[in-house]
Amino acid sequence: MLLERSNLGRKLKRGDFHTIGATPLIMRKRAVVALSEIWNTNGEILPLKEENGEELFVFNSQSIDALDESQSNIIRFPSSGRIMVIKQPVFIKEKLEGIDVFHLPNFPYITYVSQRFVDMVKENDLRGIDFIQAWQSSTG
Repeated sequence: MLLERSNLGRKLKRGDFHTIGATPLIMRKRAVVALSEIWNTNGEILPLKEENGEELFVFNSQSIDALDESQSNIIRFPSSGRIMVIKQPVFIKEKLEGIDVFHLPNFPYITYVSQRFVDMVKENDLRGIDFIQAWQSSTG
């Protein structure tokens, strides 16, 4: 697979992640090595070449049907009732025990990560990725 990207004439900072949008996670070897424990148990790493020949990797996350539709804030298509947008997800906690990275079956373009993943990114000073808290499990 070949990654092509345009910087529209802007100078881009070098980061460990090259993700544009929410998914897939595209990264340099430094991120692959630093988070290898997470990658190995949550999906697969595939090689990717950038147009300048630099070696990159793409992470193919696992798909888990963990959305609690009845508790989530969802907008549906009027014609079919299918989910159009998940404004505020609520997940089934038991389905995500031990999971650090995943996407929902019908929404592969949104990658969800655990607090453990966020903490490991920060501990390893990895750059080029930001996080927005989508959900917090209730304790107890």
